[in-house]
Amino acid sequence: MNFELDETQTLIRNSVARFLNDAYAFPERQQIVATESGYLEEHWQQFAELGLLAASVPEELGGLGGGTEAAAIIAEQLGRHLMVSPYVPNVLALSLLAEAGNENQHALLAEAAAGQHKFALAALEPEARYRLADVQCHAEHIGSDYRLVGHKTAVHFGSVADTLIVTARTQATRYDHHGITLFLVQASQAGVDVQPFRTHDGGTSAEVRLDGVVVANEAVVGLPGNGLAALEQAVDIANTVMCAEAVGAMWASYEQTLDYLKVRSQFGAILGSMQALQHRMVNVYMQCELAQSMLYSALAGLQEQDSVARAQAVSGAKYQIMQAAQTVTREGIQLHGGMGMMRELPIGHYLKRVTMINTTYGDAEFHLERAAAA
Repeated sequence: MNFELDETQTLIRNSVARFLNDAYAFPERQQIVATESGYLEEHWQQFAELGLLAASVPEELGGLGGGTEAAAIIAEQLGRHLMVSPYVPNVLALSLLAEAGNENQHALLAEAAAGQHKFALAALEPEARYRLADVQCHAEHIGSDYRLVGHKTAVHFGSVADTLIVTARTQATRYDHHGITLFLVQASQAGVDVQPFRTHDGGTSAEVRLDGVVVANEAVVGLPGNGLAALEQAVDIANTVMCAEAVGAMWASYEQTLDYLKVRSQFGAILGSMQALQHRMVNVYMQCELAQSMLYSALAGLQEQDSVARAQAVSGAKYQIMQAAQTVTREGIQLHGGMGMMRELPIGHYLKRVTMINTTYGDAEFHLERAAAA
């Protein structure tokens, strides 16, 4: 795998960085996060105009064909700038529809790439923790339609989504890996109750209840009863993209801490001149490099045709990156001293963001067990 960015990838990275530097400075970010949705629709439309929402979509489906690598490059810049947005849920949905959707569902990809349609994944349930196969929500076949009843939790940015991708059982029992079907459900549809809540990092998530929601057979994504494999692949892509975001947050935390130690003086000496602190910063740097390498490992693993090899690569990377991210961002706070606890500085917000990434689509402990069991 070539780790050097090509010309197109470099342009994507520079475009995102330039946009965020101009429009998402930290003081403005704090004001945006304080709004009800936690992000600006104006920024989402600008993302679409820059082609960032289409970057990961295959060329034959109207995208730029950059794949997960392009999404990871974008996410790394989002992590550096602490941007709150529904980007990752939409990357997940677009990859899922591109892989398993039919021709009519592929038409939604163009709308999403233009910023006109947003998705959210409604797969996890209150008693399931992170197990995608633990599904109690059920879909009863009524004529040519389905009737959905169930409760979904941790639906990230579900309150701003136009369409929910819902998992429901059409066959078998609760823990079985077969019998799970994916449905496209309009968030505004009768019987759909979306209750949003704010997350620790300033984003939004939601509880979703489905009370007799009727959807047509055309709403099924892929083959009925065989949705788990495609879902697991899409969630692996989302986890890899979030790992890239965490790596961006780590590098930003490292760089800001290093700059602080170079100018902050105590007892008549610059903090950066103290050998003990230099050793700690070297360890932080090595953790950042380790996480960067593990991100490359996850991206390479996504190219595996074998789902077991893919699961080992992605889960192993998320475990290692989350451990490193906690170390780096906590050290950033410690080395800033009392300043690190101030909301007016971004340094503490990096820890909040990587903590939230850790609990999204499986925490470090879950992924350690998954990698070991694969």
